Amino acid sequence: MAADLQVLVFPVPGTDLLLPGGSVAEVLRGEELGPPRAGEPDWVLGTLSWRGHAVPVAHLLPPAGPGARLAAVAVCFAPGGDRALPYLAIWSPGLPRLERVTPESLASEPEVLAGIPWFVATALRLNGRAAWLLDLAALEQGLLGQLARPPSRGSSELGAAELG
Repeated sequence: MAADLQVLVFPVPGTDLLLPGGSVAEVLRGEELGPPRAGEPDWVLGTLSWRGHAVPVAHLLPPAGPGARLAAVAVCFAPGGDRALPYLAIWSPGLPRLERVTPESLASEPEVLAGIPWFVATALRLNGRAAWLLDLAALEQGLLGQLARPPSRGSSELGAAELG
């Protein structure tokens, strides 16, 4: 029997974006960002000064809708262990939440895999809702310049067509 897991859920209209809870170091609200470092991809919103590290903040989610006031940043452990990039962060238009995942609450959605953005590992259903598991390794490779063709801002953000 598989163990229950905690995931950080970024609520986005049309789908949820998921990160394994163990990959998240901290969620911050209202932080000021510095400019992106030279050579950063255009999907990097800026740099967060966090615990002595300059952490690049990826802007992958669409802007918040009407009435949304809160923006948050999830600081994550970079999975590759590269000393040049120990952490990366993901901007969220709202406050992400922790959610328990059980084997019964999760289902694969292989039929939608062809249309997922480059930064998504797989498509799922969590408690009946559409969800995408973020691929931190792909984000890390993009930040380290290791992708064969780094995506542009137009192809990295979730647009209405990708969510529908």
